[in-house]
Amino acid sequence: MTTQNPTIDCIAIGPRAALIAEVSTPEFYEGRYLVQIIGDGQWDAEGFSTKREALAAAKHLAAVYGVRVSNFF
Repeated sequence: MTTQNPTIDCIAIGPRAALIAEVSTPEFYEGRYLVQIIGDGQWDAEGFSTKREALAAAKHLAAVYGVRVSNFF
């Protein structure tokens, strides 16, 4: 049996309300800014109190997965 890894399209970053509205991030994630992996799998979001922390995390994930960062600011 072979398993396929889910496809990752981009890393979404933005204010909490924007990610909830634009990419359907569940409302229970806390933090002023959220970072979420977007793709065909189920992905968690992570909350951050500052834009700088969120941007650093988004850039790191984008580099790891070789995808772009999609801003929702």
